[in-house]
Amino acid sequence: MKNKIFTLGIILTILSAFNIQAYSTLQTGETSLFDNAVYEQIELISLAFRLADYPVFNSEDTEYQLSLMPRFSEFSNHPAVERTVEIAEAAGFDAPILLGVHLEKVDGQFQFIAGANIWEYDVNWTKESASEYLALLNDFYIVSGFAAFFEENTPYFKWHSQRLYDELISQVNFDWFYQFGFVQDTMRVIIRPSGTFGHFGPTFLDSVNYAVLAQREYYGDLLSIVAHEFAHSFANPIAEAWYEEDEAFRSLIQGATNAVTRHNPWYVTSITIAREYVTRAFTVLYLFENHDEELLDLLMHEFNQGFFNIEAVYGMLTEHEPIIRWHNRLSGWFYRNQWAVWTGSGVLAVAALGFGFVFWRRKKALH
Repeated sequence: MKNKIFTLGIILTILSAFNIQAYSTLQTGETSLFDNAVYEQIELISLAFRLADYPVFNSEDTEYQLSLMPRFSEFSNHPAVERTVEIAEAAGFDAPILLGVHLEKVDGQFQFIAGANIWEYDVNWTKESASEYLALLNDFYIVSGFAAFFEENTPYFKWHSQRLYDELISQVNFDWFYQFGFVQDTMRVIIRPSGTFGHFGPTFLDSVNYAVLAQREYYGDLLSIVAHEFAHSFANPIAEAWYEEDEAFRSLIQGATNAVTRHNPWYVTSITIAREYVTRAFTVLYLFENHDEELLDLLMHEFNQGFFNIEAVYGMLTEHEPIIRWHNRLSGWFYRNQWAVWTGSGVLAVAALGFGFVFWRRKKALH
């Protein structure tokens, strides 16, 4: 069943300005697209995060991940590492990754792809700050010898890339995204073998849409994640417009901020949470329409992640009668607080046993 999207007019207005003609440096054939889905500059930036022991980037679940610190720990104090963390703390931990998709390697160093002036459309960057960070990355790249390390691991990256295609890409209904201005030639999936957590959905010049995924033992488990990251490209502008123009939506988001942040501490600003809400609502819509998922289960999954108003936002996208009832909310509360519930129950049980034992001893003493 295809649901009518009320905001289609808004979406098409936003997306009509998208240039769906990708730069020639990014155009690849269908067979070569997944030849190596690991981007060297993204791994380099991820390494800088790891050397700073930054959460999400410091997983140690594979031999490859375990090999990184012994190989590069001596560069932990490099200025590029410090600057990466500063940028993440000021603009969000996705900001360096966003910059990374605007880079290409020429003559052994990274440079901005022609015309990819990130500072012209991303308020987190100026020409000076982007150029300064790029210079630090290039120095880090050279002095650390990362190029040789990346080359050594190319067979490993290609193995991941083939698995990505076999286990995940074949499941994705790319046609569904075309209604939002996408074409398959401008949809890119990148793997971060250096990470087990942390996924990103950057857009290149409003024309090339990325899903940057952390590695998995089975990439098929990331179906909802890849849909989520692609959805960011068209959901973010809608969320920003609603937050600016719709007082009811803005109040809903501002009232939800504490709940979301308590469950997801990396979402710290209202506008970020607004983007997440709309993106997650579109992700629910995609999974419901394309993969025979139960709508209630999809909504409750987001509800249990702290997005308690997900059904209201979903209802802003499509015709929808509320299906989350009071008992669903109660079960969701138990799911989110099961550790506290079981701990509290255990304490009460021990206290009851202790009280019963004392009462029994006193009663026995009286006799």
